[in-house]
Amino acid sequence: MDKINLLLKRIEPYLFFLLVVISAWPIFYYRFFPTLDGAAHLANGNLINSLLFHYSAEIHKYVVFNPEPVPNWTGHFIIAISRIFLPAYLCEKIVILIYLIGLPLAFRRFINTINKDASLLSYLIIPFVYNYTFYLGFYNFSLSLVFFFIALTYWYKNKENLTIKKGALLFLYVTLTYFSHIFIFGILIISLGFSVLADITSEVLSSSLSLKESIRKNIQKIKYLALVSCPGIILGFIYFYRHPSIGQGVFLPHKELLGWIKSVRPLIALKFDESRFSSKIFYVLFILFGITVYQRIRMILGKREENESFREYIGRNLKSTDFLIPVIFICILLYFVYPDDNGSASIISVRWLLMVYILLICWIASHSIPKSISLTGIIICFVFHFALINDRSQDIKWLNEDAKKCEAAGNFLPAGVVVLPVNFSGLWLHDHFSNYLGINKPIILLENYECSKGYFPLKWDIDEFYTFKLPRGDTAVCVNPPISIARGTESIPYIFTWMEKSVKLNHNQTLFVNYMNGKYDLIYANGEARLYKLKK
Repeated sequence: MDKINLLLKRIEPYLFFLLVVISAWPIFYYRFFPTLDGAAHLANGNLINSLLFHYSAEIHKYVVFNPEPVPNWTGHFIIAISRIFLPAYLCEKIVILIYLIGLPLAFRRFINTINKDASLLSYLIIPFVYNYTFYLGFYNFSLSLVFFFIALTYWYKNKENLTIKKGALLFLYVTLTYFSHIFIFGILIISLGFSVLADITSEVLSSSLSLKESIRKNIQKIKYLALVSCPGIILGFIYFYRHPSIGQGVFLPHKELLGWIKSVRPLIALKFDESRFSSKIFYVLFILFGITVYQRIRMILGKREENESFREYIGRNLKSTDFLIPVIFICILLYFVYPDDNGSASIISVRWLLMVYILLICWIASHSIPKSISLTGIIICFVFHFALINDRSQDIKWLNEDAKKCEAAGNFLPAGVVVLPVNFSGLWLHDHFSNYLGINKPIILLENYECSKGYFPLKWDIDEFYTFKLPRGDTAVCVNPPISIARGTESIPYIFTWMEKSVKLNHNQTLFVNYMNGKYDLIYANGEARLYKLKK
């Protein structure tokens, strides 16, 4: 029996990795894994590569680097560098796989660090890797989760023996988290801060040290934490100063937010009926949470040592991972009181809830859950996880075909040209599909929403657009054109339309199509993708 257990223990890590890879099968099977923003990140990564390594006067005329050190750089940088050696579709796969494989491994490493006997519970992260924000194409946000757990694990393992070298590595991980996404950077800093506070609280309550002595003992941790966090915190304040919230914000009803908890909204990605799968995972986590709470209550009511006060007993039994409890409460509080859209950023509530679930799994894993219960819960979660992956695969299949059509149209465009994309589709996942035109060569796409936002690596050089004008009906056809584009007199050289022949056009759209047919020649058509060139 001991030999069998030893064999299972050796095999188990490979099983975990195998399940991680199997879950990612659509990434390997299809050329593209289309998401809402993914094509835009890929096209802009290609533009960054062009600006850095291939001087193009046309590209430099219209697009410039954002001088602000914005916290949305990591994914774009990976695409831009890998684009030197690889075709665009493989560059996107690299970013996606860094996340899809990196997050489970980083999470598992953290779980094994806080409780080496809780490896089974690390499997619970895999369904949460395929969350709503990932399918939205929030690649920088997704990558920040990987660095979050790398930084947290490194801190947890080395906080009692910090050196300059270890501090430098911690600074690297914390800074990478910031330059991936400021949201997760903030949660990381809060988590590290509460980790120190939990150590001090445990020492003071157990009467092993006075408050003054405990602070003196932990002063090195506080200094290192301040040093590694300070640059990101300063940059964060500058970022929020330059990108203030606009308007009163959009708040979701509390009833809806409560419903999201039960349906595990972060796992609902493409269709709301996915809740028939995701809600089952809620019950597994609820039972595991209940067992954990029961264990802590038994601990509180447990027998104290002779002459030991209740305060000392609590201090002695505090877990070092209990710093997660206030972090979880903060995320829950902000989930209910912070707007889902504050005017400068949106889709915020689901991110708070995602972190609640992920951190809650970490806290549960720091306790001794019976392996039979853990294994049963994991099997149930994976049944519904793979049901979700399979259910979405059909959507990924036809979205991949749509993406390939857009990519093919881009082959008929010369590098550096200005293109007006016109999207007649009402499907939200098609919003930025026109960006596939620019993934293989640098192209100025007037739908490039990133250049219009101000918190991505690239910005429009607005003055260069004064010569162009939008055709009649422009308010219905282009989502994010540079604001000054309507002032000029020169017609845009290329127009790309999506689903022009498949929908019933409204009045503005009809005006636009009539204008286009009079001044442009159709040079490429492939299903829903059509490319037009200005007549000479």
